[in-house]
Amino acid sequence: MEQLNTPVSSTSTYQTFLPPPEVMAARDAFTAIKNATTTLDVTSIHYFTGSLALTFISQDVLDKMIDYNYHVGILGSKTELANDIETITNDIADQDKEHKQALIEIKLLLDDFLDKQVINALKVQVEEDINKEIDHLVEIHVKDHLEQRHIPEALKTEVLEHKGTLEREHRRLHNSYVRLHSSVIANFDLKPGTDRESKRANSLLRQKDGNVLLNTIYADDGNGEVSKDYPRTLKDLFDLGAPMCKSLATEYKLPGVSDSREKNLNLLLRFFGIAYQMVRTGDEKYRRVGVVC
Repeated sequence: MEQLNTPVSSTSTYQTFLPPPEVMAARDAFTAIKNATTTLDVTSIHYFTGSLALTFISQDVLDKMIDYNYHVGILGSKTELANDIETITNDIADQDKEHKQALIEIKLLLDDFLDKQVINALKVQVEEDINKEIDHLVEIHVKDHLEQRHIPEALKTEVLEHKGTLEREHRRLHNSYVRLHSSVIANFDLKPGTDRESKRANSLLRQKDGNVLLNTIYADDGNGEVSKDYPRTLKDLFDLGAPMCKSLATEYKLPGVSDSREKNLNLLLRFFGIAYQMVRTGDEKYRRVGVVC
């Protein structure tokens, strides 16, 4: 250690000066730091340099490095160690700048995403929700206003009752008044749509009018519906089988329904206003059914 303090003389024999172990360790540390900058990011370098510097570099080591540089005759010029330190410092500074620039770009991207996409999407959703809520509130208030100011609940109930009564009367009227057959209209010079008694209109039908549409009749004295099995024409009525005759007679609640096709068909003929009845002729085993006026 004392030979480091011996001045260098031009006449003295050149001596080989070895740096102290602390200086060598510091030099190796900075060399390792320099090599690390090629592969580590800024955060890793900070951690690496900080830990190594705290381990190897102290004020005493720095003093010995300066003293060593002086005695080897290179004071005033940059030593290899100084160059290494400067290079590492510059590399760290450059990576710091790049890191900061990258952070700025990321921040700009996030700000743009939040400002233009997320906020706009939320704005549209909020506007839709507000509009739906406004429509709902307006509907409620308008309904409440109409019910209280214009259409009282009692009046609405009364109107519904009258509507039901009119519907029932209309059905009864349909059973009593229907459009006359087109041939009857032509014979009596009546306008289409003139209503007459349903049964009377059906009574005008004759056997030759087999394909003429029957006038429909509602069940249950007008309170029910026209049966889905209601025969379309006079011919369809005469061709009804035993099960359908019984089903229709039962649906229209006709008295005296039985298992006999002829009896049930006669019930339907009378109920629909048809001026015919089925009669049995001939042998009991071989019956011949005729239609009479």
